[in-house]
Amino acid sequence: MTNWLQSLPKPVGVMACNDDCGQQVVEACKSAGLSIPDEVSVLGADNDELICGLSSPPMSSVAINFERAGYESASVLNDLLRGKKTEQSKITVTATHVVVRRSTDYMAISDLNLQKALQFIRDHIRENIRVLDVSRAAGLSRRALEIKFQREMESSVHDYIKRLRTDQIMRLLVETDLPIGQIAESLGFSDIQHFARYFRAGTQMSPLAYRRNFGK
Repeated sequence: MTNWLQSLPKPVGVMACNDDCGQQVVEACKSAGLSIPDEVSVLGADNDELICGLSSPPMSSVAINFERAGYESASVLNDLLRGKKTEQSKITVTATHVVVRRSTDYMAISDLNLQKALQFIRDHIRENIRVLDVSRAAGLSRRALEIKFQREMESSVHDYIKRLRTDQIMRLLVETDLPIGQIAESLGFSDIQHFARYFRAGTQMSPLAYRRNFGK
């Protein structure tokens, strides 16, 4: 694995089938003298908080809703024990989102102004930031920033902010038990109706439906 990692073009991202294997990739990178995440970004799966937290650096991972699958399994088992027929022959354990930690906290962007813009967005994603705020932080005119974004990110600044804020809402819906109104307030939305429309535009689901489908 060390030789393979050294042979890859850099920077590169490696996704492991689970967190245990992801930890092996992290250790192999250390043996190869490769910097994480600057040269190699590592993503695991299962979101085992013990493994991910003890990894150095802490490892990002795909969260999978094992708890919900457990309840569905128990429901099917209960029906079988009661002699009821069940049409459900397979229970699918769904992935919900990526829990971002230090092992993937990197973007291969060489443009310094664009780096400043992206860092500003990430640092203030819980706030109701505007494109003008980003252009000021980057030291660019709005037009120059939009041109760089389209070239490097294949997105407008507004759409990029919206995607990251929607991702933030998803994480809060599935990782916490906070009331939806409190989530909306924490992200700077003036009212819950606007919050719901904003989220639905990016996911085609209401916040409540998303939590029911993917939350614990």
